[in-house]
Amino acid sequence: MTDSATTIKHHLLLITLRSDLGGGPRHVSDLTGFLKKQKKFQTYIASPLESPYGGQFQAEGYAHFELPHRRFSLFKLLQLLVFCHKHQIKTVHSHGRGAGAYSRFLTLFNIKVIHTFHGVHAPKNFADQVKLYLDKILNVFTHKNIFVSTSEFKQAQNLGLTMNQNFQIISNGLNLSNDDTHLEDQWDQYRTHQNSILVGCLTRLDEHKGNKYLIGYFRKLPEHFILLIAGDGPEKDELKKMIDDYGLSHRIHLLGNVSEPDHFLRSIDILTSASKSEGLPYAMLEAMALKVPILASKVSGHVDLLLRENLFERDNTSEYCRKIQSSFLTKNIEMNHRRILDDFDLEKNFSELIKNY
Repeated sequence: MTDSATTIKHHLLLITLRSDLGGGPRHVSDLTGFLKKQKKFQTYIASPLESPYGGQFQAEGYAHFELPHRRFSLFKLLQLLVFCHKHQIKTVHSHGRGAGAYSRFLTLFNIKVIHTFHGVHAPKNFADQVKLYLDKILNVFTHKNIFVSTSEFKQAQNLGLTMNQNFQIISNGLNLSNDDTHLEDQWDQYRTHQNSILVGCLTRLDEHKGNKYLIGYFRKLPEHFILLIAGDGPEKDELKKMIDDYGLSHRIHLLGNVSEPDHFLRSIDILTSASKSEGLPYAMLEAMALKVPILASKVSGHVDLLLRENLFERDNTSEYCRKIQSSFLTKNIEMNHRRILDDFDLEKNFSELIKNY
């Protein structure tokens, strides 16, 4: 018999309620690829089937269970329990709040649950308060909480989400490529001035990501500053109207989702974000690895990566405009690059993660 036939596999289920573009789905994708190299794991995936990761999750898992996008279903939970029993799954790793609602109920049936938050958000309304209360209850049923940054952990601590003392901070990681091949720059068309500066944002078009703030900042910046917003989401039409109303359609462009984020990052002069909070953003890690200057909001996830000079207060337009026009953004690039190589190695961080399984 072959080694693969005689090896006893550890049956593991990964759960995510997103398979569109974003840090959470990408993390699950990277983790799935890493686990495929480990002979002792037989990995199953429960996720939606939306692009771009859904088809990959369906193909790469030993078996796939379809879940609705960011929505809890009691019927699906019961089906998922049957799925776990059928495949003798004893360990589940959930990613994100919605996935955690499914996974933590499974502990009632002698299943070990690891949960990664991928962003912790303070409640803004009554519905958010209810969700936070449910999170606190479900936390009791979690064997290990994983946070991707120190600031994310501190935010969870402030919200009372770390009453379960069994937690660990394990950063996201990058599998860095040394390929510096220069592809044709499809974004050069937006350099409408001789000294144009392309400021890029890789984001989702929703309220949490703060893209309205960016549009407001650019009203105050000189004409040669061009903003390229790459991403899609429910705020698209509202953002487009805002850009048109401010007469900025010649300087702010909604690109939709880009298929080669690293190519986009190589093409811009500055990466920016006005997000309300983050776990540990991949776009920022990749920009640092590619030596792209960054200016980002002073919030969780960003503060773990950037120096004070590269951060701004979201409500301070003058600070943003002053900093993005300053030469300091190009400083410390080499230091940031070395830090990425040392601290955010994908294989090293995932090797630490799977010890919890």
